[in-house]
Amino acid sequence: MKKFSAAVLAGLLLLISTGCSSTPSGTVAVKDLQQNIEQQVGQKVVVVGKTDTRTAGMSAVKLFKVYKGTDSVWASVPEGEVEPPHGVEVRVTGVVQSKEFPGGIGQRFFIDSETVNME
Repeated sequence: MKKFSAAVLAGLLLLISTGCSSTPSGTVAVKDLQQNIEQQVGQKVVVVGKTDTRTAGMSAVKLFKVYKGTDSVWASVPEGEVEPPHGVEVRVTGVVQSKEFPGGIGQRFFIDSETVNME
């Protein structure tokens, strides 16, 4: 009986640890990307988070924020698409880039989005 209980407990812990991950499978955590984005330039990434489209001046250069908790990363609106609504969960796939933006925005690291899909 003790072995059975231990096996059930171990199984539950495994399910909880894999099923309750805050970072979906196949994606990079926004926090991890934010912390080492300089080293990710030129690499393809996938992030999942909520959109923030209310940052002044950024929609003019077709950028929006993807955030998870207090961490965020900038992403571009793909060519020919409209900016996603504010506050929705999205999956962004693209290549990390660095670019100088006009209008006092300055140098920014961002995801040059290939796709932005609502989750």
